[in-house]
Amino acid sequence: MIKALFFDLDGTLLDSNKQIPASAVQALQKCREKGICVFLASARSPRLAETLGFGDREFSLFDGGIYSNGGYVEAAGEKRYAFICGDTVAQCVEAVSRYENVHLSLHTPGHGYAFNFQTNKDLMKGWGIAPENLRPLNRETMEQTAKMLVFWRNLIGERELMPEGLCREMESICRGKAHFYITDQGAAMQVTSLDAGKMSAVDGVRRRLGLEKDEICVFGDDLNDLEMIRAFPESVAMGNGAEEVKMAAKYIAPANDEDGIAQAIQMLGLI
Repeated sequence: MIKALFFDLDGTLLDSNKQIPASAVQALQKCREKGICVFLASARSPRLAETLGFGDREFSLFDGGIYSNGGYVEAAGEKRYAFICGDTVAQCVEAVSRYENVHLSLHTPGHGYAFNFQTNKDLMKGWGIAPENLRPLNRETMEQTAKMLVFWRNLIGERELMPEGLCREMESICRGKAHFYITDQGAAMQVTSLDAGKMSAVDGVRRRLGLEKDEICVFGDDLNDLEMIRAFPESVAMGNGAEEVKMAAKYIAPANDEDGIAQAIQMLGLI
């Protein structure tokens, strides 16, 4: 019997307008009413009020969250950061600096962000970042990086693929030292600590709840969800997801824009 659910956000729980569909809200509310715990497992930082406009309605749907691909956990009585090795961060920053218009952000405690380029008010507004959230790109910040995001220009609306040479170099730098993911259909790269990752973070919450692996279900769509989809016997890939994720999942739901979450929860017999 499934007792806890873990949801990726972008491409999974959120539709293309970056909203939780009404059908999904109702389904999650019914799950909560039946005593099923509901958690986020996202690459996003916990600043969902600023970045997605989440309010009481949205936050009331969840018992906690896994953020920054497991770089920060706030669930089951735990609040924990997992930092990437500072030397690895520094090497990645150096590699990115050799590519014009390829940018990166470092996610740090206290909702802090450091960038390798000059930001502007429009970008900060679009990302929901206040001036006090900005951090310098220095060694101290690199030593406290929970997640690195590498992207073209301003990220939003970009679909150009990451340079192949940079992908290979980043993967080489991170091998054995950090988790490395190519996401957003090849338009971005993400790095987290070896102590992070959605799979290990979800498993940590599961163990704190005293649940067996088959008593939870995980939902995802992108390659940074693949490890968690493979790790748990009850897993759902979205119809709009990457082929590797769909091949690994036990179930395939309709797309995120087609009431996929609500239909998947019904398919699982939870409501």
